[in-house]
Amino acid sequence: MALPSRRSEPPSPQPLTRDHRPKGRRTGPVVVVPFYRNEALVGPLFESLLDCADELDAIGATVVAIDDSPGYAPLADALGQAVRACADRLEVSVVANAANQGFVRSVNRGLEIARAEGRDAVLLNSDTRVFPGALSEMVRIAELDPMIGFVNPRSNNATIASLPVQEAYRQQSPEQSFLAFRRLARQLPACHYVPTAVGFCMLVRNVILREFGLLDEAYGAGYNEENDLVMRANRCGYRAVLANHAFVYHVGEASFTTSGRRALEATNARLLAERYPEYPAAVAEYVAGPTHAADARLAALLPDSDGRHDVLFDFSDVGSYHNGTIDAAKALLREFVRTRADRYNLTVIMHAEHARYHGLDRMRGLRVLPVDTDRQFAVGFRVGQPMTRESFSRLDRLAVRTVWFMLDTITWDCLTLRNPEIEPAWRMVFEQADAVIYNSDFTRDQFARRFPARPGVRHLVSPHSLDPSEYLPDRRAAEGEDFIFVVGNSFPHKFVGPTIEALVRAVPDRQIVCMGLQHHGHHRVTCYRSGFLSDEQVEAFYAGCRFVVFPSHYEGFGFPLLKGMAYEKPVLMRDGPLAREMKRRLGENPNIVLYADTAELVRIVRDSPPTWQPGQPFPERDGWARTAAEIADLIDGLIAAPDAHAGLVRRINAHGTSIGGTRPDVPTEAAIAGSLPPGLRAVRSAVIRAPLVHRAVRPVWRWWWKITH
Repeated sequence: MALPSRRSEPPSPQPLTRDHRPKGRRTGPVVVVPFYRNEALVGPLFESLLDCADELDAIGATVVAIDDSPGYAPLADALGQAVRACADRLEVSVVANAANQGFVRSVNRGLEIARAEGRDAVLLNSDTRVFPGALSEMVRIAELDPMIGFVNPRSNNATIASLPVQEAYRQQSPEQSFLAFRRLARQLPACHYVPTAVGFCMLVRNVILREFGLLDEAYGAGYNEENDLVMRANRCGYRAVLANHAFVYHVGEASFTTSGRRALEATNARLLAERYPEYPAAVAEYVAGPTHAADARLAALLPDSDGRHDVLFDFSDVGSYHNGTIDAAKALLREFVRTRADRYNLTVIMHAEHARYHGLDRMRGLRVLPVDTDRQFAVGFRVGQPMTRESFSRLDRLAVRTVWFMLDTITWDCLTLRNPEIEPAWRMVFEQADAVIYNSDFTRDQFARRFPARPGVRHLVSPHSLDPSEYLPDRRAAEGEDFIFVVGNSFPHKFVGPTIEALVRAVPDRQIVCMGLQHHGHHRVTCYRSGFLSDEQVEAFYAGCRFVVFPSHYEGFGFPLLKGMAYEKPVLMRDGPLAREMKRRLGENPNIVLYADTAELVRIVRDSPPTWQPGQPFPERDGWARTAAEIADLIDGLIAAPDAHAGLVRRINAHGTSIGGTRPDVPTEAAIAGSLPPGLRAVRSAVIRAPLVHRAVRPVWRWWWKITH
């Protein structure tokens, strides 16, 4: 707060003297502004009030400036000039103290005016700037609940009333601060109930002044005097609230030296805690709780100076191997880097050795961070469903908005593949995610049958690229062999083993290459373990085969189908809803041959093996660009949507996700600050301004938090 200093023991209050009296009776709030010297503050504050003149008139407000600098002509002149400039549009009074009273007594002179006239009061620091709409919104919020006794607006620099919360935003210009506030305030409800109010700009209801008195002069020149009044009234049930759609800029600490401020704050904090032992615990609970944590996390929705938002791709479970999920994730990531690096700051989290294996550490326009980062992102996106609670909670705690690309339900349906954490992790996705993407209508329907989604979750069916040419490498493998290529992996639902057995019996003279088994006894069957082959080996199989057999009983999309089409090889695929959907999406291409069961597959291979029918058009070009555009539109919609705060509070309440992406067992910065006694808080406040020192002593604060919780 900007507080007039207490130079000596204040004498008894002197009678009020008004240099300018309001014209006519007003019933709205009395705006009390104490000044001590520092005449430079007068102009900016009154200019901001003049910008709100129509609003102040509409709510019936008057302004009372308290001059606590007797004999100091520069302040008196500045106030006189301001009053004259506002005379036609504002009701302004100046109360000049005959002797220096100090901050608390000066404010009480203004509060006494409001109490005597039966009006609410707004205590407004001299180093503030009021933005239009703030005071009328505070008045509106005060009337929402008869037990609201105190109302704060949001600010750039006002402890629990700050928005954004982070200290990095506190010294921005008024215009920058208001812009950041506007972007975040739309995400917030009209008000938050909070344990106390901050005196920089505080509306006090008249009932509080009548029943509980004014600021206690035991707090001398200031600090915690407003908390004392709030606690006094709260013992009878009156509450403080934040008016989340009102903004008042606050310079902060404009009237105290650092040493004087710290000493006074520590002394008054001890007095407050002695009188109201519930206060420290209530504040600590709030700053460590879901509402304040959600406020803090909202800052990740702010764009950088170039207008870009931070978007995270979660590759934390990607290993040094290949499969369809990884290939799809990399293809989407490459498309985002290629086409949307001017809209997003793109980051991927993954283990360093796996980033090197997949070449992502060399991708320009992409930042690779470790899996345990605590950086916050506007949107987090993951291709592939979480297999553990930690997989879910990692993305959940790193991003304001979370998007999951759910590919299939096979690991839930096949009990041999399921682990105990899959079901709770997937339920959390559909209960807590902001959006869920599916690669086919079939996949969407399968998840909907098993996991009902919370109302409000956005759903998008965005198939992977349906352009076969995008599944070809830069250098196409040479053809020249003639074998049946059976593709899958070792999981039972891929049905590779039984299919090989049936084909060996039906066509024992044909060469078969199998991707999915480690070995087979027949001399014409060559087996390869899937996932660990090089790209060149896999490409050679597609290039050299006569046709592809894709025998899986259950797929969410079916990459081998597109790969076969890319190499102009007929694909024999097990019939079913997904297979029929894919054939429809690919224009009913006759090179896709559906078979009902293994017996029918055997008859086709033995009696009428398919050959490629040329000249069949494919309905899509640049399919990865299409799906990237669909997902980017979804991301943009989530960034713009006004319900992020409610979603964060819901998620934090459900899963204990803490601010800043830290693990649930690691205290947040707000929780640490709230747990410290006043003396240590003052030390920490000084240390935190030196980043290197702060990092060095952070373990000390965490140690304190752990032994006190």
